[in-house]
Amino acid sequence: MKVSQDKPHFLSHKENYNGPYLSSVIAEKKTEQLQHQYEYELVDGGFFELLKGENGILVCVRGYPEGLVTCNIEYYIKGNDKLVMSLDEIRQLEEELGEKLSSTRTHACPALKRGGELHKYFPTADERLLEYDIDKTLYEEKSPFQKILIVHSRSLGNLLVLDNLQNISESDLIYTESLMQRGKENYEGKEIVILGGGDGALLWELLKEKPKFVTMLEIDELVMKACGKYLRSCCGDCLDKYKGDNYEIIVEDCVKVLKKYVEEGRKFDYVFGDMTDVPLSSTPQGEVWDFIRLILDLSLSVLKPQGKYMTHANGASCPEALSMFEQQLNKLRVPVDFTSSHAFIPSFMEDWVFYQFDTETLFGKQVVDKPKRTEQPIRVVFTSSVELNTTSALANYATEAGRLLVYWFYCWSLISPTIHEEDITLFGSTFYTISASTNRNTISLRDYYKSGGLGYLLNTWCITRAAVLVVRGIGPTTVRSFVNIECSRVQTTVKTATPSFPPYLQKHGVCIRKHPLKNLDPSLETDMSQRETVISVHVCCQQTRVSHSRQKRCDQDSISEVTGSFAWWGYCVGDLIFYDNFDDLELDRWDHQIWQPGVVNNEFQEYVNSRDNSWVQDSTLHIRATTDDNAQNHIHSAKMHTTDSFAFKYGKLEIRAKLPAGDWLWPGAYLLLIGSVRTQIFTELFVVLAALWLMPKDNAYGGWPTSGEIDMAESRGNRELKYGDWNFGSEYMESTLHFGPDSNSDGREHAHFTRNTAAGDGWDRDFHKYQLEWTDNHVKFSIDDNELGTVTPGNGGFYGLGEWNTGNPWANSGDKMAPFDKPFFIIMNVAVGGMYFPDDATNPGGKPWSSSSGNAGVVDFWNGRQQWLPTWDIGDDQHLQVDYVKVFAV
Repeated sequence: MKVSQDKPHFLSHKENYNGPYLSSVIAEKKTEQLQHQYEYELVDGGFFELLKGENGILVCVRGYPEGLVTCNIEYYIKGNDKLVMSLDEIRQLEEELGEKLSSTRTHACPALKRGGELHKYFPTADERLLEYDIDKTLYEEKSPFQKILIVHSRSLGNLLVLDNLQNISESDLIYTESLMQRGKENYEGKEIVILGGGDGALLWELLKEKPKFVTMLEIDELVMKACGKYLRSCCGDCLDKYKGDNYEIIVEDCVKVLKKYVEEGRKFDYVFGDMTDVPLSSTPQGEVWDFIRLILDLSLSVLKPQGKYMTHANGASCPEALSMFEQQLNKLRVPVDFTSSHAFIPSFMEDWVFYQFDTETLFGKQVVDKPKRTEQPIRVVFTSSVELNTTSALANYATEAGRLLVYWFYCWSLISPTIHEEDITLFGSTFYTISASTNRNTISLRDYYKSGGLGYLLNTWCITRAAVLVVRGIGPTTVRSFVNIECSRVQTTVKTATPSFPPYLQKHGVCIRKHPLKNLDPSLETDMSQRETVISVHVCCQQTRVSHSRQKRCDQDSISEVTGSFAWWGYCVGDLIFYDNFDDLELDRWDHQIWQPGVVNNEFQEYVNSRDNSWVQDSTLHIRATTDDNAQNHIHSAKMHTTDSFAFKYGKLEIRAKLPAGDWLWPGAYLLLIGSVRTQIFTELFVVLAALWLMPKDNAYGGWPTSGEIDMAESRGNRELKYGDWNFGSEYMESTLHFGPDSNSDGREHAHFTRNTAAGDGWDRDFHKYQLEWTDNHVKFSIDDNELGTVTPGNGGFYGLGEWNTGNPWANSGDKMAPFDKPFFIIMNVAVGGMYFPDDATNPGGKPWSSSSGNAGVVDFWNGRQQWLPTWDIGDDQHLQVDYVKVFAV
């Protein structure tokens, strides 16, 4: 018997809810009459209603005071009977109820099936629920230590589950190889101890590396017996007997054995911790944390000088837990340096983080002259010049040459002959199948995925890894690092579609030195695909972006938190946690907002992703507004943000920039929560505005301005915009916090700071450092290290600062900095027109539109272009120019 639960939910208002109508709609969908059982008001202002169907269907409707309505439809089916409601029917029901309830947002969830014979649901590290395609149970037993379950997944193979947490599957070779850092470490002739690892996968892979001896300490013998039978593709035959020529398995508590090793003075080259995940908790306290600290201390005590401790931690989606784990390293008796890396684990369905610890110092004594590793570096060499016109020619040449090839064809790619691709499409270019043999036989892409990918091919693991890095279509085994590569020159003649070599490698750890491109007319802006050019590249040694190694003994723990694809952890106060000096325009760091005119503040520009409006020149980012007589929307500009790449909570942000000049331009830099949409309407109007600002990563407290906004710097581009003698155009700038319980209540007057330059100077005349210091106590704005203003909320928080009498949306946060207690992302843009320029101000030529015109003002503005367009024709001075963006931990 299975129990199914369908869960549509809606955002609406209670007065829109009509219980009988809801009953009739559901009854119509289910062809049975629903009977009203009971209904009552809840103490929090919500309501609850229960409906019952003739065939055992129960419908529970719950309304919440904030406007959320949930509808749970529960029923049971027998055996493999079909669900009473298909997902399509649920969606139809969602649509009809959403319309009836006048809902602003609806969502229907697939059926949650409970009570079946097969276990299909397992939680992630951060307590999300995943459904697996389990079709049978192979083994189920309870040992003295844990519940052991081995099931079969149609996509993953056999899967080991311990205490309802997935541990390893037959598709998780990448987990083992990432834990042991295959390709980075040399295990030949080394003494190794494994703590845990009862599935045998780590032991089996280490034995292939010809170690001197491996000792595995596992407390649960029943796990080993089950894995030895059902996970042989992972563990081979190493669990068949507990002692071999170069290994021994000891069934015992590892803590007890490690303490014995400490007493005996035994030392190892490597210790692997393959046991407990780093827990999710508010503080590093409790039994699990105590166990982790004990294991770390004992493991480092049995390491040889220059020995290493290797372990896994938790998902990359849990930076708070990882940061807490790293903080514990400062409390160890043996100081350590560490690196971290991560890889996507198929059965975990997420990126998992692995740590590697070096005992660079031992009880306060620095170890000097650390010997280099003995493995031979892989030389990346390409000496011949050849013209390649098609992707098939690229593939064939890569196969025949047996070399790593750099090639540019609309997009670009690194191809290794040890990678097998089947019609991988990148930006319209298809790379055809590359056939090549390895010392483990040729495999298909499907088998490559299934085996876990990295390390499976040849012994040229680093080249394989580099190729997997670049060919994004390779899927879940991507590891973004490039290690053990000897510096060599790579040169080839190709046809290129652009006069610049892409910076992608550099962002992932490969140093690229640019050389002048030959035979290329730089004045050509179109039809670049028909020009020949020579690209010279130097690939440099030991560079990595994702992994990092540094002394981790902070004088002061950081309160900063970061998230996003360019985020990392393990930082101390004062560390640089985000930096872009704009050597290149990194489009995976800076996304472009695509917006039509009038979306926000009745602005006139269309935001586009075009190098006419945003580009890098001489290590400076340029953002400008342009006009096009023939386009549907005559005014284009750019708005760049770090929504997906980087957001932070608490830190010091510094942007060195030169604001633009030009009538009715509005530049700025902001911080916003991800998911926020800036929809406020000011009582003023603006034409060109440059803005540096931040918005919240998620609308944790609601729409604008309830979740907050940080305007780091805003200015108008008009050089002669005045009230009387006061210039509030390009000589005036402002920094502001926006916050309030609803869209009609903005507390900006309590957190608004302005500054004028000397007459004739203007913020458009030179570069300035615009600075933000954001802590758990205050927000401070500065320019060129001179404080502009500070906001320090009292015990009443920002609600008390705003002096409102309505409901407090931040009452349950427990933090006086709310809503500024969540991660915000960075925005830089140049807007045109809209709601930032008052009608009664004076400007040469007047203002060509009225504030009351709304979105129609863009027509008046365009028709009056003879007045303002000449003020834009001032070269680079019309651009928002950014020298760098830096964020430091606090």
